[in-house]
Order: sequence, then structure tokens, then C-alpha cells
Amino acid sequence: PGRWRVLPTHFNGQLAFAEYTRQRPGVPYKAFCLTVVTLTPGAARISELTSFLRQDLFAKFGLPATIDQ
Repeated sequence: PGRWRVLPTHFNGQLAFAEYTRQRPGVPYKAFCLTVVTLTPGAARISELTSFLRQDLFAKFGLPATIDQ
């Protein structure tokens, strides 16, 4: 608890989440990965999750490299 923060976003037109983590309380959360959600066509079901462990993508999509809360 408290080690992760997740922000909703979009990645190439798909629902995605920017994920941040920290190693200890009192320090900012650092960019960790972007996870793209692929939905099954015609249904509201998740068919795939794809995570990109590239922190450089955060800036390309206008996301901060760190967050405080």
C-alpha cells in the first residue's frame, strides 16, 4: 500500500494507465510503465494488457516523470 499511483490516460487512441512507484514514504512517485488496455470488440471486456517499461514515453504523451501524491 502506498507504493503505487495510477493515472488514467490514452495511448494511440486506447485506454491506458500511467503507473508510478516509489521506494519509501516521503519521496515522489517515479514513472514506471504505461499499460495499454485492449478491449474485445463489441463487448466491454478486457482482452489484453500491454505494458511498456519505457519512462521516455511519459514525456511524449504529456505525462509527468514524477508525481507527489
